[in-house]
Amino acid sequence: MMFKPQYQAAFIGGNPTQPPSPGLRPPSPSGRGEGEGKKGERRGYSLLLAVLITSTVLSAASALATIIISEIRQTRQTAGAIQARASAEQKTERVLYLLRKTELPLDQIAGATGAAVSSSQDPQYFSIQENDFVSLPISVDGEVSDIAPRITTITTWKPAEACASASASWIEVTPISWNGAEFISQRYPYSHSDFTSEGQLRIAFPAGGTPVEMRIRALYCDIDNLAVEDIPGRVRIVASGQSGDVSQSLQTLMVRRPPASGLFDFVIFSESEIKKGL
Repeated sequence: MMFKPQYQAAFIGGNPTQPPSPGLRPPSPSGRGEGEGKKGERRGYSLLLAVLITSTVLSAASALATIIISEIRQTRQTAGAIQARASAEQKTERVLYLLRKTELPLDQIAGATGAAVSSSQDPQYFSIQENDFVSLPISVDGEVSDIAPRITTITTWKPAEACASASASWIEVTPISWNGAEFISQRYPYSHSDFTSEGQLRIAFPAGGTPVEMRIRALYCDIDNLAVEDIPGRVRIVASGQSGDVSQSLQTLMVRRPPASGLFDFVIFSESEIKKGL
């Protein structure tokens, strides 16, 4: 039996740099073969892929949890907002009931309901057709009777385009007071030239009674953008409701009292039934 060496023998005096013969390979310095190195590299890639997948899943779970918590909070706030608005509407309804059924001053109504109730004197704007009128009810609270000399102001007056000229535009103002037994009224006709010469029209209510209403009629042609100030005939109601950490506020602007009834500019007498629309 002959022994065949695995590596070429090196002799003294030989060339140490001579490569081994083909087909012969020296052993790996680490003692492992090529297959074992590839397996180690695969293990490294698997660990990195697992870390990436885990991070993605955690990020998605965190985002989903944030969305769910936000939806739950929004649902609770929506329910609280509905309850808060219902509470504000309840206060507003109580104020409306006291305004209709009692003659209490506004401060007492505010104290009884918990809402902020005040008289509004903001400008009111109207467009009036020819021979038609607007009725402005006046508040009967004590604060109105203290107004001296009970004057309202018309600050804007614009004749409609259908008017032949600005001088053809006229209005008729009828302030009405109540003295406890009867209505006291006076009629004041004004032309647009009266308005432009003075810059505004100041109209006083009849003395000897409490102001209750003012009527403005358009004569001869239509009127646009008629503004009236210093009319405390409307009431501003601001009611708020609270439910948890959600609050709602409701603001209402309404007429203090309905127009006075029984005040007609003309009466038609007929011996037979009047059929409308003919």
